[in-house]
Formats: sequence, C-alpha cells, structure tokens
Amino acid sequence: LANSRAVPPLQCGVGWATIVITLMVSTYFNVIIAYSLMFFFESLTMKALPWSLCGNWWNTENCLDYNNASIYESYMRYRSWERNHSAVDYEDVFSSFVNRTIRSPSEEYFNNRVLNISSGIDNMGGLVNHLVPCLFASWLITATCLIKGVKSSGKVVYFTAIFPYVLLTILLVRGVTLEGATTGIMYYVKPNFTRLVEPRVWSDAAFQVFFSLGPGWGGLITMGSYNRFNNNCLRDSYILPMIMELTSFFAGFVVFSVIGFMAHVTGKRIEEVVAEGPGLAFVTYPEVVSRMPMSQLWAALFFFMVLTVGVDSVFVMVETAITAAHDELKIKKKLKVKRIYILLGACCFMFVCGLAFITKGGMYLLHLVDQYCAFLTVVIICFIELISFAWIYGAERILSDFEFMIGKSLSPLWPVFWRFATTAVVVAIFFVSVFQYSAELKMGDDYRYPAWSIALGWCISCSSLVLIFIYMIWKLYDTPGETLQQKIRNCTQPTKRWGPANPTIRMEWEAYKNTAKYKQTLKQRLHKFYQGSPLQKYRERMSRTAV
Repeated sequence: LANSRAVPPLQCGVGWATIVITLMVSTYFNVIIAYSLMFFFESLTMKALPWSLCGNWWNTENCLDYNNASIYESYMRYRSWERNHSAVDYEDVFSSFVNRTIRSPSEEYFNNRVLNISSGIDNMGGLVNHLVPCLFASWLITATCLIKGVKSSGKVVYFTAIFPYVLLTILLVRGVTLEGATTGIMYYVKPNFTRLVEPRVWSDAAFQVFFSLGPGWGGLITMGSYNRFNNNCLRDSYILPMIMELTSFFAGFVVFSVIGFMAHVTGKRIEEVVAEGPGLAFVTYPEVVSRMPMSQLWAALFFFMVLTVGVDSVFVMVETAITAAHDELKIKKKLKVKRIYILLGACCFMFVCGLAFITKGGMYLLHLVDQYCAFLTVVIICFIELISFAWIYGAERILSDFEFMIGKSLSPLWPVFWRFATTAVVVAIFFVSVFQYSAELKMGDDYRYPAWSIALGWCISCSSLVLIFIYMIWKLYDTPGETLQQKIRNCTQPTKRWGPANPTIRMEWEAYKNTAKYKQTLKQRLHKFYQGSPLQKYRERMSRTAV
C-alpha cells in the first residue's frame, strides 16, 4: 500500500491515507461489536430479555410496554381515532400519551442502559463502565485471531464467514412464519421507481457498494497480496461482487420479514418501523425477537451473527494496517515476534482511542465520525488510484500485466472501462454525494449537531487526504530534477522495484515486457478485437445489402 513498490511513486500518500481511514473505521467499528457482545451476553444470562418490559430502573414514564395489552390497546384505539377524525374525543383520557413522546422498552434499554446517553455531543460525560470490558473483549478477540496473521485469521474466517449464512437461514425460516411477514417482504421487493430521481438514493447505494466490496479501503490489496502470483483475479472480480450483493439481497428478506411482523404487532406502517443506523440492529430487531417464543434463543442467535459479521470486517481492516506497517518498516528478522509487537501496539492504541466512543456522549461522536470519516474520502482515493493506474501508469500496461499473471488474453474493452466508464462513474458519485450533502447533521429525529461539531467532522474527513498532498510535496522535493516538470516526470514513472517480488517470475516478466504483445497500444488491441467480430460482420452485411 504505502511502500516503495507503489506506482507511480508520487501517489504513495494514497496508501497512508487508506491506512488512516482503516484505523479510524476499525476503532469505532469495534465499539459496535462491543454493543453486540453486551446484548449477546445479556440474552444468555438474564432470565428475561431486559429490553422486553418497562419497569426497570433505566425506564422512564414515556416507556410504553406493547406486551401490556390493556395499555397498548387503549393507546392504539386512540391513535386510530386520531387518524380518522378531525376532532379528538379521547383527549382527556389519553392526554398522557398525547403530551409526551412514546418510547419502546428496547429503545430505552439501548439509550438509557447500554449507552447511558447524554444530552448531546457537547456533553460527553464519563465512561460507561459496563462497555469498557466489552470493548476490551472485542479487541482481545481481534488481536488473538490475528496474532499469526492470515495463518490464524484465515482459519477463523472459515467460521465467521460461513456461519452467518447458517444463522441468516435460520432467522429467515423463523421470520417468514410470523404474522405480517408477507407485508414486510412485499415492501422490500416492490420497487418504487420515483425514488430514483433522488440523489440521496444513489449516494446511499454507492456507499453500500464501497463499504461491502471494499474498493479504496486497502483490504482487497492486502488480502490479494497473500494469493499466488498467477491467481485468477479476473474470476475473483466476478465472483466476489456477486456473492456480496446476493448476500445483501438475502439478508434483506430476513430483516423485512421481522419488520413486517413488528408493523403488524404495533399497528404501524413499515416506514415507521424501519430505523437507520444502529437503531435497526439494537432497537428494532431486539424488540421484534422479544415478542417471539423462545425469545432469548433468537436474540442470542441474532447478536452472535452480528458479532461474527463485525469481527470478520475488523479482521480485514486491522490486517490491512498491520501488513502495511510491517512492509514499510522492512522488518525481516524475528518476523513473528516483531509482527506481534506491531499488532498488540495497534490494538492497544485503537482500544484507548475507542474509549471516547463509549462515554455518555460517545454515540454522538460515533455517528459524526461515521458520517464524515470514510465515504467521500474513499471516493477521492478511488479517483486518485484510477488516475494513477489507468492514465499515468497506463491501462494497456495493466491489461498486459494481468494477462501475464493469469496466462490468457483479455478483452481490450477493459482499458476502455477503466479509463472512461469507471472514472466517469466515480466522478459522478462524488458530485452527487457533495450536492446532496447537508450542512446540517442530525441523529434520529430530535438531535441536531452544533456547528462546531460539523467543522470537526470535516477536519476528520480531510485528515487522511492531507497525507496525500503532504507526501506529493515531499516526493517532488526529494526527487532529482532541474525543473518541476522533470521532477513530476520522474515521480510518475514506475520505480525499479516495481514488479513481481519472486526473482524467477520477475525475470519472466522482464522478458515479457519486450514482446510485441506487451507493447500493443489500446488502438491496436481494439482494431484486432474488431477484426472478425460480430459487429464487423454485421456492418459488412449491411454494406452489401445497401449496394
């Protein structure tokens, strides 16, 4: 990512920016795992799910227990009357509901018990004591599984990557048997094409792709570096997106089947039940499972699934940072011992940084960092990577390198996609995201962030990008050359170390670079591709017909 093998050398700062983003995201991502650990252990150890009932010490007078039939039915009769009549005759009877915001037991459990949330980001408060051991446990799991690198994490991933599919299937079977599940599933699969004109929809879809597939995060590069040199990366580029998107589509059925059940039980519309961010995993879904028979079992299964999926993601992010630091520091002696020091140091550092997210105002900080840390920055990093490789290094060179690696010819349309189509899409995503970006940031329906916190968010967003330009300036200053133009030309050429690390394969690659096939231009490749193609035959047939 960040070492001297980068091409071109002027863009080495991109690797450092990626590492900074990865460290920031993994820091707060493990906080979410800490929440999952607390829910998981409370599902196993408590006689009844603590978020299923009101009347606990963390509940307020606004808590409405939907399991209490008399209170709930009275409240729903009032809501039904209020929706269908202009005059409200139940005002006196149900004034207590009218004059305050109703909260579910699961919402109050998450906010008041788990988070012990404060009034805002300007009131951070002290540490939430019961979350400290949960956060420590999440980092201990991460460090233990990564202690021997991919040798240990690879074995763990067999479980953390496969077992969630088993749990998803179990939860889906249970979900579709619930009343109202059909309504939720139909809401999920029925398209609403009018939403396609909204920039926010495209921005959210792009964020989902960037986060699930991982371009610009460094994880793909890190994991790919452990493959065999001749691994068929073209095949992987087809399989991985298909698996990821089918998984997301499949998980949607699990989520919306239980949301449909929740809407049926509470008498709400689907739109009123769906929550954004952590609210879905830690408020809506816990409330749903609390209404199922054997609720503790379903709660434990669900939060164990959230735990395994989260740990799986953190493995890749932390391994990316550790591998980059290991390579850059050029540690060769006592490799395993030195790597352990780097790993433990990084995990301890991120644990300490993560303590800020488990204060009473930590959720406000987590939401702020989540909104500003990654998305726009990752899009910019992807754009710089595209320019560096598809335009400066050359799309034709990349295609030739891929052909050398996998041992077969590839379509000349790939360079066209890399240079034009992909670049245009990334630029469009960036501008759509910028135009729809609101100067106001909210968490939930009630809390608006102060102006100073928005400025802090932009500082967090720019902190990684600054490294790119700092490294560019330093590299231009350090590179030999009499003029700035000469320095730029020298900085944008591949270094002598660029190429396969294996000496034998490197000699073969050097010989391959001197062949006519490697030196083909994009125009020559496209002309050869056109010869004998269906398009050429069609045009010849049309020409003969015209004559």
